[in-house]
Amino acid sequence: MERTEAELIEMYDELAGIREFDGNMTRPEAEAAAYQDWRKIVGPRVSAPKAIQEVVTKARKELARANATGL
Repeated sequence: MERTEAELIEMYDELAGIREFDGNMTRPEAEAAAYQDWRKIVGPRVSAPKAIQEVVTKARKELARANATGL
């Protein structure tokens, strides 16, 4: 089943919200983890929309910065 870009983004946002609130994660942690969940659902052949790529890149940078400073 092919999904629209908006549907892919909505799915990702929902997964991130679940990870953040039910998983008791920070938003950057939830966004990074949600990408892995999202990728398992949609598979490797589906290209991530640019909006998702940007959010995940930012989240990973924030996590790396927090780990480097010991936060």
